[in-house]
Amino acid sequence: NMFCEDNINIIRGEGKLEYVELSNSKFDALDLDFSKITIDDINILKSGNDCVDISDGFYNFKNIDLDKCGDKGLSVGERSNANIINFHSKNTNIAVASKDSSKVFISNSNIDNTKFCLAAYNKKSEFDGGLININKFECNNFFKSVLQDKISKIILENKINENVLTGDVYNRDEI
Repeated sequence: NMFCEDNINIIRGEGKLEYVELSNSKFDALDLDFSKITIDDINILKSGNDCVDISDGFYNFKNIDLDKCGDKGLSVGERSNANIINFHSKNTNIAVASKDSSKVFISNSNIDNTKFCLAAYNKKSEFDGGLININKFECNNFFKSVLQDKISKIILENKINENVLTGDVYNRDEI
């Protein structure tokens, strides 16, 4: 029930957390900047903006479980590298976003009830596009599976739901 801009914000941190559980954040729930962080389990319920927002760092997550994120479930930006073993998101606007020279690698994903399953794009002119690479991809109940600009890349190794259509490409101004 935090009403701050970020429920938890770690800046220039380094280390490992075993468990992060947050609920009812008015804005971003977990914000990590300029850090090198490993987290075993993240469980976030109801965030007014992004559930997990990371930028300019190296991040390793074993299990992420997100529900009712107002904007993005996982927002990765500004030259970040994120490695996730298990990602589960439901009831979000965008489940996973990679932008501005960031790279996201997910081993297993399960996404449900979202406007966009994945988004990769360039937001700030000093950066390039984003990259998302998922080994086991499942997304159900969505408006569009992929939101991607022309300089970004989304790689789906194994689509579980064959109804997922990829390649919805948008101009930068449309995102």
